[in-house]
Amino acid sequence: MSAGLRHRLSLGGIVVAIFLVLAPLTLSMLGDGLDPSWGLVMEQAFLRGWQWGRDIVFTFGPFGYHFQRIFHPDLAAGLLAASAVRALLIGLGVALLLEHARTWQIGAVLVAVALALPFSTDSAYFLLPVLAVLVHARGAERSALWYLLAVAAYCGFAALIKTTFAVLALVLLAIVDIDRMTQRRPPVLTPILVAGALLAYTAAGQPIAALPDFVALSLDVVAGFSRAMAVFGALRALELAAFLAASATILGLLIIQAVREQALQDWSVRLMLLALAMFWFVTYKAGCTRHDLHSLTAWSCLGIAGVLVAAILRDGWLSRLLMAVALCVALLTPVRLSIAPGFSLGGLVRQALVDNPISTLVTGARLIADPSGWAAERQAQRDAALDRIRTRNALPDGLGRVDTVPSLQGALIAADLAGTATYAPRPVFQEYSTYTAALIEANRRFLEGDDAPQTMLLAPGSIDNRYPSLAGGPLWPVLMRRYEAVRRIGPVQHLDGEIDVLVLRRRAEDAPDGVGPGETLPTRPGQRVELPALDGPILATIDLRLSAAGRLLTLLHQMPTVEIAVTLADGSERRHRLIPGIARAGFILSPYMADAADARALFEEFDGKEDPHRVTSVQVDVPDLADWAFADQFALTLHPLR
Repeated sequence: MSAGLRHRLSLGGIVVAIFLVLAPLTLSMLGDGLDPSWGLVMEQAFLRGWQWGRDIVFTFGPFGYHFQRIFHPDLAAGLLAASAVRALLIGLGVALLLEHARTWQIGAVLVAVALALPFSTDSAYFLLPVLAVLVHARGAERSALWYLLAVAAYCGFAALIKTTFAVLALVLLAIVDIDRMTQRRPPVLTPILVAGALLAYTAAGQPIAALPDFVALSLDVVAGFSRAMAVFGALRALELAAFLAASATILGLLIIQAVREQALQDWSVRLMLLALAMFWFVTYKAGCTRHDLHSLTAWSCLGIAGVLVAAILRDGWLSRLLMAVALCVALLTPVRLSIAPGFSLGGLVRQALVDNPISTLVTGARLIADPSGWAAERQAQRDAALDRIRTRNALPDGLGRVDTVPSLQGALIAADLAGTATYAPRPVFQEYSTYTAALIEANRRFLEGDDAPQTMLLAPGSIDNRYPSLAGGPLWPVLMRRYEAVRRIGPVQHLDGEIDVLVLRRRAEDAPDGVGPGETLPTRPGQRVELPALDGPILATIDLRLSAAGRLLTLLHQMPTVEIAVTLADGSERRHRLIPGIARAGFILSPYMADAADARALFEEFDGKEDPHRVTSVQVDVPDLADWAFADQFALTLHPLR
C-alpha cells in the first residue's frame, strides 16, 4: 500500500470515526417537560407555517426543530440529512487540520471530540465556523476552499436554527473574509453565509418582508438573556473559577507561542487570535450565563478548540503543553455531566465510545434495508409518547383555541393533535422568556387583539424561584379585563412537579380597565417599604436600573441576581428572584399567589384587607458585593387594581 493511499485512508478514518460518535442518525422522542415542550412548539411552528417575528418569537428560528431533532414522519428525512451533513463537515474539518499531524496528536483530538462533542448540541454548531477559521489559518485554504464554502453555506442554514449560531458564524466568517482581503482575495464566505440564510428563510415559507421583525425580536431575546436567565451559586462559582482559569491558561499558552515565533506582527495571526477570542466569548456566554448544564457547551468548545489549535501549531513543548491542558478541559465535559442526577461517568463514556457508534451503524443499516419499517416503528413510539402526555395531563375536552401561561405547551399540542383543542399561542409562548419591553409588547398586542384565544390556562409560578406572578407579569391586568375564571383543573405536569391550572374564558364584552392611577415611592435596594392596606390587588412596577459598570458586567458576564422579599398579612415572609425587565413593565405584587386557587380569588371577590396573602411590605435586595452594578435609587410605583 502506497504512503499516499495510507494517508488518505487515515484521513477517511478520522471522518468516519467522528461521524459515528456524533450519532447523526439518532432522533429524539417528544415529551411534556419544559424543554421537550418548546421543542414540540418548534416542530409545529414549521409544520403550520407560523411567521417568525409575528406569530412566534423565541431563541430559535424557522428551522429550530433541527435542534432537538424530534421525530416526525414529515420531517425525519430532512432532520437526518442535515444532521449527517453537519457530522461530515465536522469530520472533514478535523481531518483537514490533522493532515500533517502525528499519530499521538490525532489520537488526542479524536478522544477530545468523542468525549466532549456528543453531549452539547450547541457545541457542534459553534464548532463549524471555528473549523473554517482554523483551516484558513493553517494555510490549507487553496486546496480546501470547497470546504470553507460548504461550511459557510451550512452556517447560513444553521442561522435559522438558533440566533446565537448566526451571530458567531457571521463574526468568524467575516474575520476570515477580512484576512482574505488583506491577501487581495475576494471575500466569499460572508456573502455565501448571508445568501444561504436568506435561501433557508424563504425555503421555510417566511416572507422577506417579515425578516426585519424576526431579526429584531430574535436579537432582543438574546440581548435580554444575561439579565433574566442567569443562574449562579456557590458550586457554580467554583466551576466558573475553574473554567476561567482553564481559559486563561489555554489562551495564555497560545499567545506565548505566537510571541515566541514573532508572529504577532502578522495581521493574519492577529485576526485569527481575534476570531478565537470571539469564539471563546460567545461560547462562554452561552455556557456560563445560565450556568447549569449549559456549561457543557463552554467546557466542550474550549477543550476541542484548544486541542485543534495545538495540533496545527509547530511541534514543541509549548504546543504539547497546550494539547495536554486542552485535552483535560475537553474531558471535563462528561465529568461535569456525570455530576447531574441520572448520569454516571462510566455510562457517558460508554455512550460516546460504544453506544453512539453502534446506534449509528444499526440505524444506518435499518434505513437502507427497511426505511418504511424504521419510520413505522418510530411513528408507533411517537403515538405512544403522545398518549402518555395526554394521560399525565388532565386537560378536558372543548378548550377550543387555547394558550397557556405555565409551560404546558407539550400537553396542549398533544390535545391539539388528538382534536380536543386548538393550540393558539401568543408570540413569546414561554412566560420565562418574556423579559424585555419589546417581547412583552408583542404578547400584549396579541392578547388585546381579535385573534386572542378563546381559552387561557393560568397559574402563578415560574423557573428559578421567580416571584410567582412574574409568570405573565404585566399581562395579568389584560387577562383580568378580557377573561373570566371558569374552573380549576388538574393535575398537569409543570416543571418538576404537578400543579392545578385555572381555566379562563373570553368574556362576551371586555370589562373596564381596572388599573388605577399609580403612587410612586422612591426607594433604594435593601430598604423595606410598607404598603397601603388597599381593598383590592396591587399592580407594581419596579424601575431598577443598572449603572454603567453594571451594564458592562452584564455584557461581559451576567447581571447580578436581584431578589424581592415580601411580608404577608399573616406575618409570614417570602423571598424570590425578581427579573427587572418584567418588574419594570408591571406585575401583581399583592396578593401573593402561590397556586391556581390564589389566582382564582383574584378574578373573583378579593378582600385585600382581610386576605392573609395580602402583601404588607416589600424589599428589593441586590448582592452586597455587587451593589455598585445598580443605581442607588429606584422608583416603586403602586397601582390599585379594581
